[in-house]
Amino acid sequence: MKKVLILVGVISIILMLVVIVVLSLSRVPNEPPVQSSDGGVPTTAFPTFPTGTDTEPDSSQADRRDSSAPTISLNDSSGGAVKVRNFLNDARTFKDEQNEGLYYLGNNFPTLQGAGTGDPEYVILFIESTDTFNIALSREPIGESRQNAEQFLMDYLGLTKDQMCALNYKVTTPHWVNEFYAGTDLRFSFCFGSVQLQ
Repeated sequence: MKKVLILVGVISIILMLVVIVVLSLSRVPNEPPVQSSDGGVPTTAFPTFPTGTDTEPDSSQADRRDSSAPTISLNDSSGGAVKVRNFLNDARTFKDEQNEGLYYLGNNFPTLQGAGTGDPEYVILFIESTDTFNIALSREPIGESRQNAEQFLMDYLGLTKDQMCALNYKVTTPHWVNEFYAGTDLRFSFCFGSVQLQ
């Protein structure tokens, strides 16, 4: 029975990530982000790009993604850029061979093509076309899972808390983990507009 529950959980995470990717790739360009009710942080984590580029990053992406460079530049949520440690060729980053431009970070992902942990506490998916990090919390307590994911990503990218808040990102949890917070962008715990968890 436990194996069946784990299998259902892994399948649910994969389906959730596929839905997030499909939604992010089908987003209409130049659609203004929906503001939170207090006028603060946008409730969407997906960036918009200038007319004519659809959902592609700027034309200098190839230069920014030099595999030999120690750092790469990512578009941030304010339209600027943030330099991060080059994680794309790190041994702990898994390139999804079935989906171009998708990367799982830190071996914290369901078992895919012989890699991964199989029962992750959280899954971090990087979508290269939008420079977006999607973090899915897959274990209770989700407050602790979020803190562990935050600390891992901060160390992995070599960023400060302020730089982390500037990233294009979304932190969610599926309904089978926590029905109350499912579908809510929880944000990083130390960023403005985050959902406070117990």
